[in-house]
Amino acid sequence: MTTMEVEKEVQERCLTCHAASRSGIPPCLGLAHEVAASSGATKKGILNFNTNNRPLSDEEKEKERERACELLTLSQDICNARSHAACLDKHVERQTEKAKDYCCMLSRVLEREEDDLLTCQFKWRTYITATNGSLDLTIKDVAQELRVALANYAQCVRLNALQEIDDSRSEEDLAVVCKSVVGELRVAAGALEAAGNVKTPKAKAYGIPSEACPSMARSMAKVCLGEAQLVTAHRASLMKLSRPTVSSLYFGAAQFYEEATKEIKGNIGEFNEVSEHQMKYLAFCSWLTTARAIAQMGTHCREQDQVGEAIATMEASRRFLLKCRPLAEDDSAWMEVFQRECERIIGSLSKLRKENEIVFFQTEAKAPVQYPEAKQVVSPLPLEL
Repeated sequence: MTTMEVEKEVQERCLTCHAASRSGIPPCLGLAHEVAASSGATKKGILNFNTNNRPLSDEEKEKERERACELLTLSQDICNARSHAACLDKHVERQTEKAKDYCCMLSRVLEREEDDLLTCQFKWRTYITATNGSLDLTIKDVAQELRVALANYAQCVRLNALQEIDDSRSEEDLAVVCKSVVGELRVAAGALEAAGNVKTPKAKAYGIPSEACPSMARSMAKVCLGEAQLVTAHRASLMKLSRPTVSSLYFGAAQFYEEATKEIKGNIGEFNEVSEHQMKYLAFCSWLTTARAIAQMGTHCREQDQVGEAIATMEASRRFLLKCRPLAEDDSAWMEVFQRECERIIGSLSKLRKENEIVFFQTEAKAPVQYPEAKQVVSPLPLEL
């Protein structure tokens, strides 16, 4: 596979989600990292371990040679594991396993406390840090490489979850896979939290990718939790739970996206650059999900024959939804989701007004009904390497 073919497949996998409207998840954001065909750790030699500047005995020389050979083998193992993790596999489950194996190897290297003796370069191609298309990055620290590799593993898990949604051919199929999808998204969030907790040397120069920053990992963990919460809310709707309950779950999902935005804005000094596309995605998800939450309460009012309150509440949902229009104009996938939500919410509002004119004759309320408190019912699953 050529580099051009690899990049084309990467973009298709990162930026496409055909089941967005059915699952409640907006189109995918390219979460973290995909690797160009030529990527890999490059050995640049083993260092001289004699730091005492004194003659070594034959026994000491033999130990140093053994240590050098061991580290050389370890460096080669890193290269091999990374090359497997870097190869794009059409079977996302297999690539997920390889990505986790690579994280496990890096974790073992760090436990040896000899990673500073390994001189390696790690090359990544990212679609989240980049402000225009993609960006090639080079990392020279094993701890930072582990952080980025964990985020890559999280991306693989997330893609696997979204693939399950894409493979669902009906609402019945989707209801069955919802539980496993939520579990996988929680695993992805746990991997990202683990990435944020990896201790790395303080960056002293530019060129450090945003993905190697703890706050970016925490922010993307919130995105995965927001998506898991969206699927949970959708499942609650399929199970015919009460409208206020479903509404509170949607509000909880919107809150996750808001927390992701605050994490980035509150730590802006960590980043060399922040993708405008990423910030738009977070705003789009937050507003779209809030509109869905409010619409649930509008429908609840209609079911209680409180048509005046229902109209005011659905109008509030419409106003929130229209905030998404400028964000969706530059992305056809986002626009498709936006237009579908418009048809549903604006269609419901028009129907309510027509029913009120013909049947109910109620005065439209001046303000929407009181909203339920946001409920966040998903949390990261701790990652064990």
